[in-house]
Amino acid sequence: MRLLLDECVPRRLREELLGHDAKTVQDMGWAGIKNGALLRLANGQFDALLTVDQGIGYQQNLSGLTIGIVVMVATSNDVDDLRPLLSGVAEVLVALQPGEIVRVGGQHANGGVSVQRANYEIIGDGRGVHWPDVDEDISAEGGMLTGAPARPPKTRA
Repeated sequence: MRLLLDECVPRRLREELLGHDAKTVQDMGWAGIKNGALLRLANGQFDALLTVDQGIGYQQNLSGLTIGIVVMVATSNDVDDLRPLLSGVAEVLVALQPGEIVRVGGQHANGGVSVQRANYEIIGDGRGVHWPDVDEDISAEGGMLTGAPARPPKTRA
């Protein structure tokens, strides 16, 4: 698989991605290019972008792109913190679809390390999000999603 390592991923990690044609943003001469332009440049030349940028899925429109994104979630972007995630990255790369964002690492509500796919559903009249692949939900009350005033807290008499 043709992999592009984002600027925020240590170059040394490239050597540990055995069986893949891995290049860094710096190898390609694309250092300093913002994510949207970077994804357009990489599209068609690479199968996946490996990054630690956890906000990339919220900042970019991936529709129509053939490149997938793997977000590695660790305590830092140090090679020693990312190395334990490589087996999970390898598993994800086998099934990664074009335009898909997959997170590897991090702690989830169930307490285990898992892979979280960018498959979600809006629930509760637009007041929450459900991720069926990991069976997690987040909801917000009042103005955060709807613009309506927040409900006062319930008190006991």
